[in-house]
Amino acid sequence: MASRKLEKLFTNHGPAYITGTNRIEMSPFVLFDAGPLKSDTVFGPDWHPHSGVATLTFPYISDLHHSDSENNEGVVKEGGYQWMQAGGGLWHQEKYHPNNGEVGIQQLWVRLGPNEESAAPDYTDVQPEDVAVKGNTRVFIGEYEGLKSETKVPANITYLDVSLKAGETWSFDAPDGPF
Repeated sequence: MASRKLEKLFTNHGPAYITGTNRIEMSPFVLFDAGPLKSDTVFGPDWHPHSGVATLTFPYISDLHHSDSENNEGVVKEGGYQWMQAGGGLWHQEKYHPNNGEVGIQQLWVRLGPNEESAAPDYTDVQPEDVAVKGNTRVFIGEYEGLKSETKVPANITYLDVSLKAGETWSFDAPDGPF
């Protein structure tokens, strides 16, 4: 069983950047940003580039509209997720469509390995009804209690969405091996 203790990652506001002081501890993760925002209007980053990283974007309150320089376009409905592997380079834009005056997005950036950071881009949308579910756990990437995500990624990572009720407990044994 792999075990890593995170002393502090999140800040009071804004994204949690992986820096020189926590780079080894957090590898292959580069950035995590999350949080609900109040908004009645569609918003999101306009055209911008990525290279050498992949992002997993989970719109938990809103729909995500995506388009990119590889002619990928799609809408990820609230509760689904998007895996975008930029490889050697990709331009894209995202627009978030509020639900009852709120937008909630989680985004995880993953550093790609040497073979993937210059490879062709890859893009996958997974709608909420297609997410693998076991009990209170949704499997976006990796495996949980024998249930595997259909989304294949070039890193030994697991990304789960777990819903707990008051007083409920949950545990997970992370897979062994290099991250």
